[in-house]
Amino acid sequence: MLETIDGRYAYLAITGSERQFTASLIAQTFGGVVIEDGKENPYLRDYVLDSTNWAFRYWTEALSNGQEQMEKIVKALPTTSVVAGWFQEAYLGAEAQYRKGVITPSEWEALASIYTVLSRNLPQPDLIVWLDKPDGHDGLLRGLYTSWFETNASDSMCMFDATRFDLGTRESDQHEFLNRLEHRFLGHGIVYRYS
Repeated sequence: MLETIDGRYAYLAITGSERQFTASLIAQTFGGVVIEDGKENPYLRDYVLDSTNWAFRYWTEALSNGQEQMEKIVKALPTTSVVAGWFQEAYLGAEAQYRKGVITPSEWEALASIYTVLSRNLPQPDLIVWLDKPDGHDGLLRGLYTSWFETNASDSMCMFDATRFDLGTRESDQHEFLNRLEHRFLGHGIVYRYS
């Protein structure tokens, strides 16, 4: 199991590329339970077809799913928990849409209020693993991710260039990724205790 150096079970959040598979891989290797995203967003199809008219409803639902995720995290404790996805993604995604003018200022204010409540109540991860694809993300969104991490989570975040790993099909890449991740644990106050 993964524990913090003060003896608590660790809580990891996986964000970015292949997060579901990566969360499962980490949990299988080091022990723990995988906590998936909240329920499927019912506005996803409409948002993909017409992001301008469906953005506010889509991102409201995405942020609200953080409440369900929070309840799952609290219920899973005390054990190591690995979260596939993270409510911060929804906030940054919504902010990117606001900056592009897709979401109005009043809609953004409402979304920011939901986020503020969640960020007060949701347990903060001991480690955030960001699987970044530098050329695969919207430039504005990636900039918001980078800025947020540098400002708020630099001590609890480790980033991997996901373009260097084919985690889904290449076993050698899985081993390399897991070895690199394990080497970073101690620097973030996390230890792997063999059970």
